Amino acid sequence: MQTETYTRAVLQGIRERRGFPDDVDAAIDTRVGKQRFLSEGGRQFAIVLKEIVLYRRVGSAALMVEQLSRLLKASVLASVSIGIIPRDTDRSAMPPVEDFWIFDDRQVNVELVTAFLTVKQAG
Repeated sequence: MQTETYTRAVLQGIRERRGFPDDVDAAIDTRVGKQRFLSEGGRQFAIVLKEIVLYRRVGSAALMVEQLSRLLKASVLASVSIGIIPRDTDRSAMPPVEDFWIFDDRQVNVELVTAFLTVKQAG
């Protein structure tokens, strides 16, 4: 759901803080490329965001307007439903650093800061 500019800002920040190799361009290509599935038929997406990400600035005001516009455009797609975890929800026991996607009862993908995992179960 991230724009290229937003993704770059997030990943550059992580890379700089943690001293990772600079593979940001490749990561952006992968993340942006996956978004083509949003408009292809036959799939449904339930996307859960933490409300705080709608407020947390990771770049310029223009970058944030672009990102929020992207979310608004995606929210009206027939294949997408968006849920929001309220920002006052206590999440202190589990700091957010990874994403995951549940495709069906046989596949889950997990995107960690340093790796991308695919977990499959025979159906």
